[in-house]
Amino acid sequence: MKKFDISAILIGHKEGWMIYPSIVSMLQAIKHAENHGLEVEMLVVLDRADKITEEFIQHNCPSNTYIECINKGDLSEARNYAVTLANGNFIAFLDGDDLWSKNWLTEAYRICNSSESSLICHPDVNIFFGESDLLLFRLGMNDPDFDINFLNYTNCWSALSFSRIETYYKHPYVPANFNAGFGYEDWHWNCETVNAGIPHIIAKGTTHFYRRKPYNSLEQNTQFANCLMTPSNLFLNTTIL
Repeated sequence: MKKFDISAILIGHKEGWMIYPSIVSMLQAIKHAENHGLEVEMLVVLDRADKITEEFIQHNCPSNTYIECINKGDLSEARNYAVTLANGNFIAFLDGDDLWSKNWLTEAYRICNSSESSLICHPDVNIFFGESDLLLFRLGMNDPDFDINFLNYTNCWSALSFSRIETYYKHPYVPANFNAGFGYEDWHWNCETVNAGIPHIIAKGTTHFYRRKPYNSLEQNTQFANCLMTPSNLFLNTTIL
């Protein structure tokens, strides 16, 4: 099986035509990375996707794209499964209807590949659009203004992450459990990987464009269910308090 530098993974559901800009965004980022000498495979995992989303994927992705439809019904399980399909040394996730800046893969790879130990890379800026507009500049753990206690009350980084494939095997995402009152799988994953000693670093000059839906988003459903973050081992470590 051929090995790639990066596996670019798009997770789709019922985005419909809105997944098309995500496809274009991913292809532009892949082209940018390839122009810098990297080999990138494109994977699409569709979890309980509707017909129109499947059609947009089939008609707009390159012929060498690996596409698989699954029936997990959970974003965490879809991501974990997607990792098992990957042939890249590094993983880059993109959720359907979100966008990357075209330099994201190139810059994240440059940072993570320069370290012998594992790093997790996140974009410099999050731009939220759609139902509401918001601009957030993120801090890495190597920033002097970063305080690990921030993670007690907020998710410091978006779901968009980039790291060695081993990181995702060793630290799979834990599914939300709304019935038990727990959610925010990305926040939990960030806390668990910090607890494992993996630094979260920012790729300067990169952006994650995040679409906020008017209804039925995972974030809204988690809030409506009055969920807390799934308990993390990070907060059992009293030395950070």
